[in-house]
Amino acid sequence: MFKNRPLLGYLPTVLRDVREYQALTLGEEPEIELLWGEIKNALDDQFVLSATENGVRRWEKMLGIIPKATVTLNERKFTILTRLAEQLPFTMRMLERMLAELCGPDGFKIDLQADVYALKVLVAITAKNNFDDIGLMLRRICPANLTINLLIEFNQHFKLKPFTHGELRTKTHYALRDEVL
Repeated sequence: MFKNRPLLGYLPTVLRDVREYQALTLGEEPEIELLWGEIKNALDDQFVLSATENGVRRWEKMLGIIPKATVTLNERKFTILTRLAEQLPFTMRMLERMLAELCGPDGFKIDLQADVYALKVLVAITAKNNFDDIGLMLRRICPANLTINLLIEFNQHFKLKPFTHGELRTKTHYALRDEVL
């Protein structure tokens, strides 16, 4: 906003040459810079994607989210966005829209078996970091009589076909199965 603008420039021209005012404004500039930084942080904290640590903590408190100690700031923001994305009524179309926002348009497969009251959600390997948050969301929004089967779609043989044996030899079995290729 007004960063990098000396306070001396805000004084009337007749006072700019007075040494006392020059010293006074020079001494106050670090405080004003801190003030502008805190104002920027307060504005950023209004929105989840630009929120600082303090803003994320406030969002979590408002939504009743207790973060794990090992999650990053971006993962905490994702959890907040997951909670904010929940809207009534919960239809299949709304569920598909919510999963598309959380996992990407091709990041999931969903299968409702209404006759046996079962919902199967297959999350792409690219969204495996969000697996727990997706599970919590499904438990909150799906009817209680619906069995939820949430799985990660690990890499399968047909996804490895384009690679040569030389390229695959550099990776472990775990990496071939569990990491994005």
